[in-house]
Amino acid sequence: MTPLLLLHGFTGDRTAWRGLADRLGADVTAFAPDLPGHGSAPLAVDFDTTISQLEPLLSGRPVVVGYSQGARLALALA
Repeated sequence: MTPLLLLHGFTGDRTAWRGLADRLGADVTAFAPDLPGHGSAPLAVDFDTTISQLEPLLSGRPVVVGYSQGARLALALA
């Protein structure tokens, strides 16, 4: 199974990835969290705090995909 971490943009939430997640094959396990301050997630203090909150999600060595703010976070995680 290939783990996939999907990071939404600044004005979005985890539901932004619903269309893509439905099209992924059975060999991909997708996880699309609400970023801090969006959707159901509490507000983060700053960018670095958001990175530290996302770092535990890298333990399975997922492929990280993001757009807009999610892309900035993906680059910082790399």
